[in-house]
Amino acid sequence: MVRYGILGFGHHAEKRLMPGFNVARNSQPTAFWRQNVSKVRDIELRFGIRGHATVESLCSADDVDAIFVTSPDALHLEHAEIAFRCGKPVLCEKPMAMNASECERMIAAAQSSRQALGVAHVMRFEESVNTAREWVASGMLGEVLHARAEFIYPGYGSPRNWITDAKLACGGPTGDVGVHCFDTLRYVLRQEVQSVGAIMRDGENARVEASAEITLEFTAGLLADVFVSTRAPYRTSLQVVGSKRTLESRNCFYVEGPIEIVLWEEQREVRRVQCDNSRAYGIQFDAFSEALESGAPFLCSGEDGLKNQRIIDAAYESARHGQRARL
Repeated sequence: MVRYGILGFGHHAEKRLMPGFNVARNSQPTAFWRQNVSKVRDIELRFGIRGHATVESLCSADDVDAIFVTSPDALHLEHAEIAFRCGKPVLCEKPMAMNASECERMIAAAQSSRQALGVAHVMRFEESVNTAREWVASGMLGEVLHARAEFIYPGYGSPRNWITDAKLACGGPTGDVGVHCFDTLRYVLRQEVQSVGAIMRDGENARVEASAEITLEFTAGLLADVFVSTRAPYRTSLQVVGSKRTLESRNCFYVEGPIEIVLWEEQREVRRVQCDNSRAYGIQFDAFSEALESGAPFLCSGEDGLKNQRIIDAAYESARHGQRARL
């Protein structure tokens, strides 16, 4: 059993990580650190795990085998480096850092310490996303011509009150959930992005963007677009258009109930599959645990995190300068 220390125990840990650990088979949380010390005792009583006063104390604890970094984005690099110095492998929440340069430093620190580094792109462990990946690879869509991903949620008033602070967050929804779309498209299409174009609209306080439309050009010439926003009710979707058929899944990334993937040929539905993503977080933890125990690569490496971060950086560059940015 691999024992995890959660570094930055906040709303995400309560809502997603702890339920994920409950269904994991070879992974369990044993300790945590939270900056707001007034809530430490409550977490200890609710979840039966031990709070630590400092990041260093958590990372050096004898009952912690691996560190899950889920602190605000601006602290990811610092916290990962502390974990590596303490001889602990790191599973880092997305986005990996604030920019590609920080990601490169994190990868170098992992290599120098000879510790594993993974990035928590949980969509790679969802049944819906893997079904879409298999359908695309099978050729049943024909030649893939276009793809689209959306991730929309009501972000204002979020319990993650740091998420609109540009000093702590890697931008608005582009960095927060757009990165899920970028990684999913790379994973499902098995192609890499070579250029990015973006148009963004500011939020009410203009500290970070509220919405963005982002176009991706892949190395094989395939085109895709991504829409993200924090100004509407929750919605996620994935569409892949092929020369023969089209794959569609509304709420493809949803983890709280069943979702469906549908294959269309012209106006005729030719296949419909119901998927359950509810165990995705637990599957992700166990996959990282298995990688640590076997020495095998984790499905989403630090290099994957760096590639996704470069897309984020290019999107913000494109929006600033009003022209496409090449990776």
